[in-house]
Amino acid sequence: MRWNDLFADFEGQLDAAADAQFAADVADRTRSERARVVLAARLVAAQGRWIGLVLADRERVAGVITDAAATWVLVTADARQWWIPVRSIAAVTGVPAHAAKVTAVERRLSVAHALRALSRDRAHVAVATVAGRWTGVIQQVGADYLELREADSHLMTDVPFDAVVSVSSAGSAH
Repeated sequence: MRWNDLFADFEGQLDAAADAQFAADVADRTRSERARVVLAARLVAAQGRWIGLVLADRERVAGVITDAAATWVLVTADARQWWIPVRSIAAVTGVPAHAAKVTAVERRLSVAHALRALSRDRAHVAVATVAGRWTGVIQQVGADYLELREADSHLMTDVPFDAVVSVSSAGSAH
């Protein structure tokens, strides 16, 4: 009888060790999967949701994600829109825990694509950088910069893409 108890005890210990190893493996795989998720995938998953952002220039933006791609997000609140490069986001709240797959189309929609659409529409915009803010109409979009005709002026200002924190519909207070 003692042998049966001893073998049952060993068997229980082996089962417990196997369960513990399985739990550790699952936790390790979960951490590994999460480590591969990029912020853009969570922003794509948040389309249609209300989010809050703090940008690199400390501006706070809150609204609904109306579009997102691998390198930028479009946020709408009331009648105002902000186009924001993902690299300019300092903090974000309201994104879901899960991520969406960033499609090939969303990966190809670059900063230049979005800015060219604004230029084509002749939209009056406010371009925010960490160095300041300019308002006007985007005249042209180069490979790595935009050219802005400043409001009520013929002055042209070139802004490198890397300096852009956000582009928003002009006329509203920041």
